Amino acid sequence: MKLGCFSNLPDPDNAGGFMDLEAFIRFIHELEFNAVDFHLGKGFRSKEPDYLEQIRRLCQDCGLPVGYVGSVGNFAGPEQEVARRMDQARFDMEVAAALGAPLVRLFAVSLRDDDDRQALWEQMIANFQLLADEAARKGVALALQNHNNRNLAATGSDVLAILDQVGRDNFTYILDTGEWHGSVGASPLGESDPDIDIYAFMKQVAPRAAYVRAKIYRVETGREEWIDYERVVGILKGAGFDGTVSIVLQNQTEGLADTEAVRLAAGHLRELLAG
Repeated sequence: MKLGCFSNLPDPDNAGGFMDLEAFIRFIHELEFNAVDFHLGKGFRSKEPDYLEQIRRLCQDCGLPVGYVGSVGNFAGPEQEVARRMDQARFDMEVAAALGAPLVRLFAVSLRDDDDRQALWEQMIANFQLLADEAARKGVALALQNHNNRNLAATGSDVLAILDQVGRDNFTYILDTGEWHGSVGASPLGESDPDIDIYAFMKQVAPRAAYVRAKIYRVETGREEWIDYERVVGILKGAGFDGTVSIVLQNQTEGLADTEAVRLAAGHLRELLAG
């Protein structure tokens, strides 16, 4: 397994902003990561072809392949909103191709209390199929990511059902360790639902995963406190996963710099991956 990092680090000099991609890429290159992943709404100064080519070349020069780019979700519901999101996903496929990224991360649908789950499910599946067919013509794959609680991909069974019903070779899956029904990702206070086993969800879906997002919340001791990564890595190895495990920092430790949290997380996961 290889180690990657997701570009969501806040810019300490720009409240509400994110570290420029060039600085982020050089930072993780110094830490000898194997891959870089991008959130298309964070850190990009432009989406113009010249800028995207600069970023692609910098990644290449640093020996950092782009694993995936993060796009949108909620491809079901009000017609105008869905059309806008579909167009955003299409644009993001073009960005992925320009960056040399093989995967575009998509979300399922977030539910409100009065939503018709079955109707939204059917619309979502049809639109995932449509987007996957379009992505195939661009040489790009799409990847569903699980998400917490009021989402149509909140459990292992949800994820498997979506993958099977979409039924496209270029529609795959990104496993997020912290975003499950009942997980700390649903209530980021270090609390999870004791009646829900998120590790059972991970074991259920790990054989279908093309990529892994390793959420990091509390790592000030040198190991992640809210997610048991020794257990997670064991699940991945048991499933024969040999892809990239990518750090996604959601630093909950006051006083710990984000860059230092990434350093600590990298050391923790490298030790486990090598074991």
